[in-house]
Formats: sequence, structure tokens, C-alpha cells
Amino acid sequence: MLNNTILSLIEFVIGLSLIMILHELGHYLVGKLSGIQAEEFGFGFPPRLLKLFTAGGTDFTLNLIPFGAFVRFKGEMDSDEPGSFYAAGK
Repeated sequence: MLNNTILSLIEFVIGLSLIMILHELGHYLVGKLSGIQAEEFGFGFPPRLLKLFTAGGTDFTLNLIPFGAFVRFKGEMDSDEPGSFYAAGK
């Protein structure tokens, strides 16, 4: 019974993580289509374990907490430089 509970928990975490990765992939694609540069697409939450690869100026990373995903866009914290999140609508 305990094995079934653990297996169900692992399946839940994997399934929810896949849904969150697909959700963040939507953010990534719309951002790229809008001219916003993505600095990082992370699988899991920091701290970072390793950088998997770099594509199109975006680091794809594997992080320690294996639950979810995120996209970090350039200039998310108030930057008006070209290609940043806040400069996209200008």
C-alpha cells in the first residue's frame, strides 16, 4: 500500500510538472514572437543543477526542485533596453 502511495505521488509530480512545462513553453513562444529575449528556460525551480544547452540566446537549465518550470525574460525587473520585457510594447 505504501508503494502505491509513493508511486502515485511520483506520477502526480511528473504529470503536473509536464503540464507546467507546457504552460511555460507557451509563455516562451509568445515572448519570442513578441521580440522579447528569454534569458533562461528552467525545468524545476532554482538553485540550478546544470545548464543543459543554449539555443537562440536562451539557457535551458535543470534545477534542484523538480516541480514545475519557469521562463526568465530579459529586463523583467524594469529595463527599457531593446529586447527586454518592458520594452516590448514600445
